[in-house]
Amino acid sequence: EEMRKRNPAIIYGRLKGFGLDGPYANYKCFDPLAQAAAGTFSVTGTADGPPVKPGPTMSDTGTGMQMALAITAAWVQKLRTGEGQFIEISMQEATTMFMRTTGVVYWAEEPVPRQVHKAGAPSGMYPCKGGGPNDYLYMLVSTTRMWDQLCVAMGRDDLLTDPRFETPKLRNENQAELDAEIARWTLQHDKHEAMRILCEGGVAASAIFDTMDVFNDPHLNARGFIERVEHPTEGEVVLMKSPIRMSKSEVPLAAPPLLGGSTNEVLGELLHLDADQLNELWESGVTRPTLKRKQPVKQEAHA
Repeated sequence: EEMRKRNPAIIYGRLKGFGLDGPYANYKCFDPLAQAAAGTFSVTGTADGPPVKPGPTMSDTGTGMQMALAITAAWVQKLRTGEGQFIEISMQEATTMFMRTTGVVYWAEEPVPRQVHKAGAPSGMYPCKGGGPNDYLYMLVSTTRMWDQLCVAMGRDDLLTDPRFETPKLRNENQAELDAEIARWTLQHDKHEAMRILCEGGVAASAIFDTMDVFNDPHLNARGFIERVEHPTEGEVVLMKSPIRMSKSEVPLAAPPLLGGSTNEVLGELLHLDADQLNELWESGVTRPTLKRKQPVKQEAHA
């Protein structure tokens, strides 16, 4: 409020685990805690196992993204009115928004069961050839047409006339038997091959990518999302670009600056130190970073 008195146009954003009021307002919070309080653990894991923490940092990242969007909206409002505003976002609430499709059917009626998709059967994870911890395929068959395409892609036209699976209702009721039929097919293929066959046949499916799969994925590499950047001391480093692609303001990916990499430049410009003085500071350890470098970075002194 004091800052607003000085500048009514200021936009002030505040992120807090559980918000500024309410019973949990003073509780400490980190990404996993916000996820736990938003319900994400409860819908992750196997049906007969304990809740599982999702891998991505969706609370930290997701809350920050929502704050960035809110600040952008407040900026547009300020352009119209000349007035800024205060923005508050709770990590718990921001993460709960990511649960909207999961909880919509059951909301406030009963807990959502783990690994259940109300779109119907067959939908879920199926084992593939290889037997590794991530050798699985996920598919989501949401329409009758896609069910037909699945049967054709698997070479199982007989399932189209199987009385157990003739209607969506019957496929839901006989989901365990249907999953077994599909698994017999997926186990004959590695996860990437199964994904290609089903996707080219019109079925929504994806291999379960591990982190190595992601960085080696031909699609992500072809689109330039995975990029190799030359680092001055570490050599080639594999990085992910921003997923945001803008036609007029694309920012190229570059290696980050080294620790203390601009020290000589700054001291030379501000304090007018010459090369001998800068070298003396370096040798005495005043400006030399404590982290070891493979080789010193040469910089020109500013007179």
